[in-house]
This record gives sequence, structure tokens and C-alpha cells, in this order.
Amino acid sequence: AATSYRGFRLHLIFLCFGSLGLVLIALSQSKSFLLCMACIMIMGFCMSTGLSSCNTFLQLNSPDYLRGRIMSVYSLVLGGVTPIGSLYSGFVTDRYGIQWNLMISGGIAVTVMSVIFLKYYRTLSAK
Repeated sequence: AATSYRGFRLHLIFLCFGSLGLVLIALSQSKSFLLCMACIMIMGFCMSTGLSSCNTFLQLNSPDYLRGRIMSVYSLVLGGVTPIGSLYSGFVTDRYGIQWNLMISGGIAVTVMSVIFLKYYRTLSAK
């Protein structure tokens, strides 16, 4: 609340989910138990911060009369995509192993966040 006068910082979402992908890639290459635990801890922080930032962004930028509908769609998408991701993750892990699953998933996350980040900032600079 003390920093709310500065406005919401959308780059926090990009940073969290981009970092999540990089940490997934690091986790796929880790052989040390302590390093794996540190990666998992960082991933938890990135997920918690990123998802709460998305929630905050949606609630602050939606009109009052649509806020409930927007949040219900957000919850539906967030919960509805999980089974698809589980199916993908199980298939890749079964075929290629957990290391490749983590590496491919991290690569997808970094690529998607990079594309969204570049498109977002190009539209800002065009204005």
C-alpha cells in the first residue's frame, strides 16, 4: 500500500515467470541435493509472486461491474490448464525422462515470456 502511488509494475510478472523458466533449466542440470532444494525454493517464490501479481493486475485494471466475471475466468483458466500441463509433463517424462521434461518446460517458459515481453514493450514504445 505504501508504494501504490507508483502504480503496478507489470515487469514483475515478466521477471517472475521468466526466472521460473531459467530456474527450471538449472534444476534439470543439477546433481546436488542442496542446489535442487534452492532451485525449488526459488521456483516457489517466483510462482507465488507471479500469480499474486497477475491477480493484483487483473483486479486493479478491471472495472467494478466486471471484476467478478474476470476473476472467475482467471480462476477457470488457471485451474483448467493444469490437467493439460500434467498430460504434457507425464508424456515427456515417460518418453525422455525428468531432466528433459524440466529443460523443455523451462525453455518453453522462457520463450513464451520473452515473446510476450517483447511484444508488450514494442507496443509501449510505438505509442
